[in-house]
Amino acid sequence: MLTPHRTETRRLTWLRPALFGLAVLILIGLIGLLAMDLARKLDKLDRATSDNVEWQLSQMEVEYLGLVDVLENTRTAADLPELRRNFDIFYSRISTFREGMMFDGLRQAPGFSVTLDKLAGTLDHFVPAIDGPDSALLAALPEIRAEFRSHRPTIRQTALNGMVYFAERSDETRNSIAATLERVSAVTAGLIAALVGLVFVLWHFYRRAQFHSREAESSGARMTAVVETAPDGVIIADLGGVIRDFNDAAQRIFGYDRSEVIGRPMAETIVPQDARAAHEAGMKRFVETGEARIVGRGPVTVTARRKNGEEFPLELSLSTSHDAEGGAIVISFVRDITHRVAAEQELRVARDTALAGQRAKDRLLTVMSHEMRTPLNGMLATLELLEETGLNDRQRRYASIIGHSGETLLSHVNDVLDISRIDSGAETQTASTQIMDFGAIVRDIVDEQSALAQRNGSRVLADLPKATTVRGDPAALRRIFANLVGNAVKFTQNGRIEVSADRLGSSDMVEFRIKDTGLGIAPEDCARIFDDFVSLDASYGRSTSGTGLGLGIVQRLVRKLGGEITLDSKLGEGSLFRVRLPLPSAAEPAAARVAPAAPATPPVRIVTSEPLRILVVEDNEINRLVVREMLETIGHSVTEAVDGIDGVQAAAARRYDLVLMDISMPRLDGVEATRRIRSGGGASCSAPIVALTANALPHEAANFRAAGMNDTVTKPISRKSLQRALDLATGRGGAPAAHRPKDGSGPVNLAQLDELRGEIGQARLEQMFGLFRSEADATVAWLSDAPAHGVPAAEALAAVHKLAGSAAVFGARSLHAHLSELDNMAKLGQLDQACARLPEISPIWADTVAAYECIDSLAPRRAARIAASG
Repeated sequence: MLTPHRTETRRLTWLRPALFGLAVLILIGLIGLLAMDLARKLDKLDRATSDNVEWQLSQMEVEYLGLVDVLENTRTAADLPELRRNFDIFYSRISTFREGMMFDGLRQAPGFSVTLDKLAGTLDHFVPAIDGPDSALLAALPEIRAEFRSHRPTIRQTALNGMVYFAERSDETRNSIAATLERVSAVTAGLIAALVGLVFVLWHFYRRAQFHSREAESSGARMTAVVETAPDGVIIADLGGVIRDFNDAAQRIFGYDRSEVIGRPMAETIVPQDARAAHEAGMKRFVETGEARIVGRGPVTVTARRKNGEEFPLELSLSTSHDAEGGAIVISFVRDITHRVAAEQELRVARDTALAGQRAKDRLLTVMSHEMRTPLNGMLATLELLEETGLNDRQRRYASIIGHSGETLLSHVNDVLDISRIDSGAETQTASTQIMDFGAIVRDIVDEQSALAQRNGSRVLADLPKATTVRGDPAALRRIFANLVGNAVKFTQNGRIEVSADRLGSSDMVEFRIKDTGLGIAPEDCARIFDDFVSLDASYGRSTSGTGLGLGIVQRLVRKLGGEITLDSKLGEGSLFRVRLPLPSAAEPAAARVAPAAPATPPVRIVTSEPLRILVVEDNEINRLVVREMLETIGHSVTEAVDGIDGVQAAAARRYDLVLMDISMPRLDGVEATRRIRSGGGASCSAPIVALTANALPHEAANFRAAGMNDTVTKPISRKSLQRALDLATGRGGAPAAHRPKDGSGPVNLAQLDELRGEIGQARLEQMFGLFRSEADATVAWLSDAPAHGVPAAEALAAVHKLAGSAAVFGARSLHAHLSELDNMAKLGQLDQACARLPEISPIWADTVAAYECIDSLAPRRAARIAASG
């Protein structure tokens, strides 16, 4: 039985060797680890030295090439400082190789010292020239260049020798260390075998830890790279508002360095003083309740503060996350939007400026129209009266000259107003809404211009296809060709003007060509010939005149119609204008063709059968005289008012059959005077009121109607324009005056019918109008029932589109306006809304038919219907 002492002794005997062996194993392990660490450090130290030397050798070659490059490019004294600096750098590098302790072994390498001494000798030889005066150095430059060019192989060989030397030394060192380690490994192999099992376990855990460490490092590196290279600023703060990270973009935005803001409260660093309370309250609310008004809600615009105190607009997005210790953090993504806000402000200012400029332009045109056309009105109208007083031939010739000059000036004013209308969009596009014969339009213009061409010794010829019935805008087409053919005739002496047209294949595009043999246009002027107010005096001489707006109007109209215009011309050889327009082919219904037929008879002038009491409200004395003379010579009684206030008082005191109201007047303008007459309940509150104005802009006419005016007559005033106002007063212009709608436009445009009758004759008008009535009666009845019978919207609105064209031709103003509105709604995709308004067509057509019954030119049709019904 073992005593406690023996048991303790035996235990100690076993324990001591075990502890000793354990200690040995620990020491061996430590020795092995130290040996491995020593070898790694030695290798690293050797490699670092070698790398440094190799860099030095490479840098020597780079600096040599830099010196040679500067030598090659040095030409003047201004280049010498750069040469001296590069020489000193290269000299310093060679001196380092010759004297540095690091290169003691390298200098023992075969051939290295020789080439190094050679380079040093060259450098020492040129030191006096480098350090000497600029003139001496400039003189020595050729020799220096030649000498250093010759050293290029020497430099390359020196670098290669050095690298070879250090490569051999590195290999020897590594081989020596490897041999040592192999001996240590052999001695310790047996000891390490006992630790294999333990090492295996430890290695397993080590690899796992290493894997997770690499993953964490890689993820952290990726995240750091993303944050640091992000174009937007990223600011990370804890829930206390203390900044924990600040990326490069944030530094650029706010002007702080990262070291300046880490650990500082965000509120005191980048939040403006007046916003800090709200910022701190929001952070506190988020910490206490988790309520987030900005976090995760997308970008918001706030005001921030830079380091220099400048406040600027900032786009801010907030998000939350956790740091490595699990603590909550707030990540702010910020973007400086100063330039964007400034750009938006500039755009707003530019827009406002443009709108103000457009308004100023409109005001200028209004004033110009009034101030220029008003005296023209007096001049031309007075000439018309003067021609009726029995002038002799000489006086008539003088009056003709004055009239021609006035018409020319009026044409210039109209050109400017046309430009304004087209640019402002005031002229609505009517292309593809009417069936027309463009051949007839072109031939009419050719006939009109032939007389002028003959005076210039020229001829105008037209070569047109047989099929010229298309859908398009006849008014715009007439203006385009009137300008182009008129220009060709004006600038062609003793030559030819040829107008031709062809459809391009099976497309809707028609190409028109206007070719002349005139003076032509220089190539450098062809690009600007379509600019406004351009008149090429150098090409056309001073024998012609004009505003230089004709081709500008043509280009605008062509573009508005979806076409294009080009010019080919050579100075002295004539010009060729090509105009391409989309003009779809169309059938030729009897009631819809817009083209003059055979010899036109002059329009029938309608004269009232009884004298009318007419109030003329006009501030211009000449205009009042002209209007009075024109009206009194045909038997009407005229009362004059010199401004709007006098006009209102006169209209309230006496019943007038017609009020002619000027627009621009002192004390009270015509628009406000009309409102007061309509609302005052005076004797003439319901009398027809017609605006006399030089303002030709369509939106102004809409304002006049809104004020209560029934129609607008544009100055200069003529008997024809006054007749329109008289027709309105007697009910001959449409429905009887007492039943005219308050906007005054009336359901029927009498002038349109008069013009159509003048073009095609009375008999043809009656025949075509009968077809139109039959077609319209049937179509209106069908459209009124279309919604109830489930007619497809597209089919019904196609009929609306077709009927709108016919209504425009026969002056059915109210019907055409309503149908055009429905047609526009359909084009905008509002099919259901348009179909819901189809029943409104029937009462409008009924009013239109009633207005037609009062028109004398359609009386035979009315009488025939009455006889048939009786």
